[in-house]
Amino acid sequence: MAAEFALLLDLGIIAIFATILAYFSRLIRQPIIVAYIIAGLIIGPIGLGLITDSVNIAILSELGIAFLLFTIGIETEVSKLLRIGKTIVIGAMLQVALTVFAAFGMMQFLGVGFIESMYVALIVAFSSTAVIVKMLSDMKQISTLHGRLLIGFMLMQDVLIILAMPLLANISNIVSASMLLRLAGNGTILLVLTLIANKFVFPALFRYSSKSKSSELLFLTSLSACFAFIGAALVLNFSIAIGAFLAGIALSGLPYTFEVLNSIKGLRDFLVTVFFVSLGMQISLGFAEFNLALIIAVFMLVILLKPALFFLVSLLAGYGYRTGIFVGLATAQISEFSFIIAASGLAGGLISADMFSLLILVTAVSMALTPYLMKYSENIYLALGRIFRKFRPVIERAFLNRSISELENLPEKELNGHIIVVGAGALGSNIASALQNSQKVVVIDHDPEVVFGHISRKFYAIYGNVESSELWEKANLEKARLLAITIPDFERALFLVQYARKINKNIAIIARAHYYDEALELYNKGADLVIMPEIISSNVFLQNISKFLESGKRNALTHMQEEYIEFLEEKAAEQKRAFKL
Repeated sequence: MAAEFALLLDLGIIAIFATILAYFSRLIRQPIIVAYIIAGLIIGPIGLGLITDSVNIAILSELGIAFLLFTIGIETEVSKLLRIGKTIVIGAMLQVALTVFAAFGMMQFLGVGFIESMYVALIVAFSSTAVIVKMLSDMKQISTLHGRLLIGFMLMQDVLIILAMPLLANISNIVSASMLLRLAGNGTILLVLTLIANKFVFPALFRYSSKSKSSELLFLTSLSACFAFIGAALVLNFSIAIGAFLAGIALSGLPYTFEVLNSIKGLRDFLVTVFFVSLGMQISLGFAEFNLALIIAVFMLVILLKPALFFLVSLLAGYGYRTGIFVGLATAQISEFSFIIAASGLAGGLISADMFSLLILVTAVSMALTPYLMKYSENIYLALGRIFRKFRPVIERAFLNRSISELENLPEKELNGHIIVVGAGALGSNIASALQNSQKVVVIDHDPEVVFGHISRKFYAIYGNVESSELWEKANLEKARLLAITIPDFERALFLVQYARKINKNIAIIARAHYYDEALELYNKGADLVIMPEIISSNVFLQNISKFLESGKRNALTHMQEEYIEFLEEKAAEQKRAFKL
């Protein structure tokens, strides 16, 4: 086959195997990232050896990371990050310094050379922005408190990697004031370009492309904005990921961000898939030359020491045990940018090929473990909570929980016969506002800014995730009169319906759904009324709540349930047949 078609064939192989493994992962309910890494193993050197152009694939995978950060930048509100800026800067620097110190000492103790020990220490100190952002996005936790902390920590780590790379190229650069001044100057230039683009260039450019009603023009404008900043970052000796993130920041706050995100979502997802598949392709068996103690030591540094440090940083900053554990568990992997450090060390003969293979293995395995750690973080927190429980009354309330104390406003007397509204978006906020004057209403949301906003408007409100049993103890779900679930996440809504019905058999439960089969499932699990905005307006939500509050009887919500369920069953069957076609 002609050489010019090699890349096209390689991309086709990646797409096909990633798709097959993705279907299989959905079938057995496993994280899709794991499927992509396994696909890379299958088509890589230790598998079938199907990929021939690993260099170009690596470039495309790096673009995947860049586009992922571009979309995160678009969704980022700088003012919200600045509120936790002190914790992010000090915490990330402290974590990296302590991890490097501990890892270097351990490598020296195990007989690894000085320079190679330094490389290993720096490589394991950083966590993967791509994996963490991908998981937060998939789990719809970008806007949570731990989501914002994680994104901030990862971006600060990326800046520190930029500092570390020239230092490794020449150890004398550690005390080079000129190098640090040049880096600061280049960073200032890039930030000024971001500000100019945000205030003057992008508003006019995207206003025109949006008015043209051409999806192609909007797509090309978005790509051009991203690549312009990538080019500027490369000229100023920054990584393309930093450039792409700042391009997103320059677009954040504009009224066209939703359209921009939709226009590039498909390309971003494909390039991110290429990244994770290429990770699996890089695994080899060279690590087998090392003794077991060294392999275990590197794994422990990544999956125990680093998460423990992030946990302590978050805890001491006053964000509580739960947030600290969530942040720590999410960071138990090696950064994608560590590949660059490892590759440069290998090319310069400063680390061995076997050590490079070991680091790639640890990176792939730790990235594959991360989705499980994040998925079961609540269970891990509850298990570890038994250890911390004896210290909580004295320490946690006074010090370790101080930064989130403003995100909780509850009456002094025990809640009883109240209404709980879960999800303070447009629908949830309207319900809470309509009932606030006549009923005792508690608003719950996982976005700290939303909770703080409702507290400032004199609402009773709590920050938290629906899986938290402690949250429902605070909200006294057991004695609540009505639960209104307005969150868009079906899985969490379904969990909450089941949990609420188990805790409080007499509580009236109203939920929302977007699809017929989801509405049917919510009814089957115990919801009294399920509103579908496409069929029943949100005003009906309030009308049914009013009827229930007046009568005090749940049949005010369920009197038409049989007819509605019959309608849903017909529509769900039609939807299923259409999907098969």
